[in-house]
Amino acid sequence: MGSASELQNHLRLAKDLGFLSPPDYATTLKDVTSVRQMLTAFLQTLRRVRTAGKLTPKCLAKSE
Repeated sequence: MGSASELQNHLRLAKDLGFLSPPDYATTLKDVTSVRQMLTAFLQTLRRVRTAGKLTPKCLAKSE
């Protein structure tokens, strides 16, 4: 989750430089943390399914 960490650093910098108010920083940081947790859970699920052999190129193909 390197991009999420980079975003957190940019948000902190924006707050420290006065471009982002402390309340806005806190709200946005909470949102970024939430998205990071969702992405982590999604990646773990994909890895678990792939390891179980249930994830194949066919199941990823678009249904027509």
